Amino acid sequence: MSRLDDIVARNKRPPWYLNKVVRAVIIAGLVIVCLALVALTDLAKPKVEPKQPATRVDGIYLRR
Repeated sequence: MSRLDDIVARNKRPPWYLNKVVRAVIIAGLVIVCLALVALTDLAKPKVEPKQPATRVDGIYLRR
């Protein structure tokens, strides 16, 4: 039986997560989702504090 067990073990398909093509497709899909989120949402924009209105320009005071 040992010889038959060796043949079965040699011809057994590896699990799906050991297949390089499947891993590459999953990683590519994740990268595409991340790029879509960056492009279509405000996730990539830095948080900027709103500017205070100017009270003077070149030494001239402005009215409010």
